[in-house]
Formats: sequence, structure tokens, C-alpha cells
Amino acid sequence: HEIMNEGTLNFDATDLQGGFDFYLSVAHQGMATGQFYVGICYLQGILNEIQPNPEQAVEWLSRASQHGHVGGHYGLAECLAEGNGISQDFER
Repeated sequence: HEIMNEGTLNFDATDLQGGFDFYLSVAHQGMATGQFYVGICYLQGILNEIQPNPEQAVEWLSRASQHGHVGGHYGLAECLAEGNGISQDFER
């Protein structure tokens, strides 16, 4: 696994569980990009590897958002607008 200079994460796309585990590892270390990708994985699911879990998605997207990750802001806003994994809230 390699953390690229642009702040994106790179992993072998044939090993989805390994990639998710890597994202989760760096997310727990406080890396906003990892938190964002974990949130997206939980939001959408990953084939048969990770089942969608909107509540977990909101948790990780919130963490990414708190660290200033633009994708985290956007993903959390979509969840709030749709009431996906969190109560619908247009003012938050």
C-alpha cells in the first residue's frame, strides 16, 4: 500500500477487503482522506466485501468533514438532505 503525494490512497483494486482495511487503518489514525473513503465504502457498499451501512457512513463522513475534507462535507450534506443514516436535516 502506498500513500501518494497528492494525499490520495492507492491500493490493489483486486483486493477490495485489503483496500478497505488499509483505508480503515489510516482513518483510525485521523487521516481525513481515509475517513472519507471508509464513509463512501459504507455508504455504497463494496460488492460482497462490505455491506452498505448508512449509519457508519455518516460517522466516517462526519469525521472527514470535521477534518476539513471537502468530500466529507459533501457526502455528509447528501446524507442529511436525504435522511440516509441520519435524521433528515436541511439546516445543519
